[in-house]
Amino acid sequence: MRWVGIPALALLLSCQTGKTKEGDPILIRKANYWSSMADESLPLDLTLTPDGSAGLWLRCNRDAPDRQALGQFRYAFPPADIAGVFALIATKEFSAIANPAGVVPGEVVRKITWETMDGKETFRFVGESRPGAPAFAQAENAFLSFVEKLVSFPQAALSVTTDPILPEKMRRGTEVEFGFVLSNPGHTPLRIDLPAGWKASGTEAVLIGLRTDIPLEKMSNDHSRRLSLGAGNIQNNPSFPKGDTAIVLAPGNALAYEFHVVFDWPPGPYETKFSYAFGLARAPAGKPIEDMGRFEWISKGKPFEILAN
Repeated sequence: MRWVGIPALALLLSCQTGKTKEGDPILIRKANYWSSMADESLPLDLTLTPDGSAGLWLRCNRDAPDRQALGQFRYAFPPADIAGVFALIATKEFSAIANPAGVVPGEVVRKITWETMDGKETFRFVGESRPGAPAFAQAENAFLSFVEKLVSFPQAALSVTTDPILPEKMRRGTEVEFGFVLSNPGHTPLRIDLPAGWKASGTEAVLIGLRTDIPLEKMSNDHSRRLSLGAGNIQNNPSFPKGDTAIVLAPGNALAYEFHVVFDWPPGPYETKFSYAFGLARAPAGKPIEDMGRFEWISKGKPFEILAN
């Protein structure tokens, strides 16, 4: 394979062989990496173009709970940084990868797609039930390296942190405070639903507990507990008027929630996580609101024990 001397440093690549049927080379327009590792309905989506432009959508952090921000991330890298990714896609080893005949429902899927200048798309994908080819793994790692770089460049994103941390042990029926903070680390004002509007918008803030002393084969719904947060147990927050259903969070600003919750769970040890499922919308001043879709932020699991009274 060879590089052509155009500003975009486009790669000569066709859908299968590197040539059209007539033998003429085709220029690549963009390459995409898609993964359902976090959630099938909330996938990771990364697009790179040969001129260095990179765009990333992170909609769920279940596979990477250390990530605090979800949303859209953008940056313009030097074209030479991107060139290595396209070079890996262009190898004969990558083109020779055979896609699986199918995948098991719910199976994690990772897919690499490239589009040529004539609009044709070709993709290679792998599922978790079979090991992927070395050439796919090599290209995938190259894409994932840009994911780690792009999380430092939020364009329209919401960051979630929990505070305070729940105690390690408490008596059944104890009331405690639990809070979380939403902040806007990006460059775009965001419309966020407030507790009074959570039901209508489908927003959910939930503490989830899963018993850790029950063998997996004996686990049932009785061993999982959910404690929903909402307008009914929120403390007064002077930062937004009571009854408002949404607020615009400007870049650099934050919104803190504090709830009083009662853990009336059966005694025993649990792993507890906090889940915040929400919708986001861009809300630039003087312009129409633009829906960004759904997201879910999930905290790290924390050991937690309910003691009998």
